[in-house]
Amino acid sequence: MDHEKFMRGHEKRMARIDARMQRIAELAKEAKAKQLARDEWYRALRIRQGRSPEPRIPEISPRER
Repeated sequence: MDHEKFMRGHEKRMARIDARMQRIAELAKEAKAKQLARDEWYRALRIRQGRSPEPRIPEISPRER
């Protein structure tokens, strides 16, 4: 197999990998945006219910430590 043929195949493989990585990055951005929207919705719900906007972090009892 000559080098040019190998490089053409290599470039095609790398282009596929790059496209896949871009798709993963797009999905990660969408997931992050959904998470932020969900957090904002819960914060608004907690305010409507008259509670603290930040979720309470449960205390760890001495027995559980």
